[in-house]
Amino acid sequence: MKHVDNQDDIKHTIVTLEQQFPVDQWMVNNIHIWPYVRIILYMHLLTREKQKVNAKASVKVSTNKSGLLRKLKLPFLLLKAAVNQKVFFSKLKTKKILFFGSHIHRVKQNGLYFNRFYDAIVEAYKLENDVYMLEYQRVYNTSYNQKAVIKLAKNLNNYKLLLKLKSAKTVEENTINLHQYEAFILTLKSLNINATTLKITKKYLVKWVVKIKSIQPFFKKFYKITQPEKVVFLGYYGLDDLYAALITANELGITTVDFQHGPQTNVHMAYAHWLKVPKNGFNTMPTAFWNWDKPSKNNIDAWAKHTAIVKSVLFGQPYINYWLKQAKQTQSEEQLIFYSMQTSPLNLFTQPLITAIKNSKYKWVLRMHPRNETTLLEFETFLKANNIWDKTEIQDAFSTPLPETLSRCALHVTNYSGCVIEARMMGIPTILVHNIGLEMFDAYLDNESVFYLNQKESNFLTQFEQLTEQLLKKNTTKQIVEMANPLS
Repeated sequence: MKHVDNQDDIKHTIVTLEQQFPVDQWMVNNIHIWPYVRIILYMHLLTREKQKVNAKASVKVSTNKSGLLRKLKLPFLLLKAAVNQKVFFSKLKTKKILFFGSHIHRVKQNGLYFNRFYDAIVEAYKLENDVYMLEYQRVYNTSYNQKAVIKLAKNLNNYKLLLKLKSAKTVEENTINLHQYEAFILTLKSLNINATTLKITKKYLVKWVVKIKSIQPFFKKFYKITQPEKVVFLGYYGLDDLYAALITANELGITTVDFQHGPQTNVHMAYAHWLKVPKNGFNTMPTAFWNWDKPSKNNIDAWAKHTAIVKSVLFGQPYINYWLKQAKQTQSEEQLIFYSMQTSPLNLFTQPLITAIKNSKYKWVLRMHPRNETTLLEFETFLKANNIWDKTEIQDAFSTPLPETLSRCALHVTNYSGCVIEARMMGIPTILVHNIGLEMFDAYLDNESVFYLNQKESNFLTQFEQLTEQLLKKNTTKQIVEMANPLS
């Protein structure tokens, strides 16, 4: 994937659209659709240069034999799903908080997979018996507080299969309020954005809402039994099942929370610059945002303060708090430089950066992104081809906790990773080396804990070496935000 060079242009495009159209009024069957559409546009503009996928590779060959076999199995599958769902709901208990999360949020710690956001809170406030962890992707069998883990996808799949038992209903007339939406589609076309490809035409939006509505009864029953005070998401957008969970909780008056899981900056259009928001918020967005630090909170406050219901909370970064209080910091005998990477790291490994590593007197710890798209073999081959293999240590995002890695290092270098915030909290200075990093972390640039160097400058290597030597000799103050109580 080719990386976008300027997020400020994306912000401008989306803000202009929001100013031009009555987006806060757009609803289908009483569901606000602008947050859904806006985030699709944002993600599309970020990845507009995606590599083309070979359509042939994704085609599944179906035979009459396999179709017949599935029909023969269907009654058994339906019966099994009905029994499993009955058992599932019968075992549920009341809980104070429901945490929605994924395996990508977990790290291996003391032989268990530990959710670095949620479990740190659970342990700190002794909430082991007051929560459920709804895992919506891969589920580990050796997770911390295993008894609280629920396999969401498995149980939702049982529910969706049972929908087949329902007899065909008369199609209800949809209530659609999309004033000026056709003009909006034409404007997108003028920007070379295809609404049909992105599935954000009126037709697709109605289908999406109908799909969401079909999933909602599962969550209504789930919430009715568990009676949560709060429902928390590590990223409220992107998955239809989570949208259904979010919308249902909002409809029932349960506090819905987006818990910061990465950079939440001035150019992140899922969080910043919402210019038109209904007084009581969008029902497709949370009513509360738990933020790691003040700059992140400020980006939410800027628009949330104009609503009657959306709250922005300074919560702290749980895992950093947890790690520092556990006193598990590791002192390295040698000074190390920590380089946090993006999802496609090789695209951002420029020649100036390669030369900086090659000329460096220090070893570099190269940490993969949790959603890394490059294989370890590809990365090793690249490092060896550029003669920097012996100067580096590759690290994945799951085997070693981030605070442990940071505690071993004296300096952090990145293009635009959210590790800037976590390094700052732990008193480790950061050098940003990409203009997107400059855009994203403008509020953090202070030439004390966060710096920026332009790789395109002719004297970049000299500047980098001088700044590195300077920062490795100084002590930077930790900027910790104490972790809040999730029940307060």
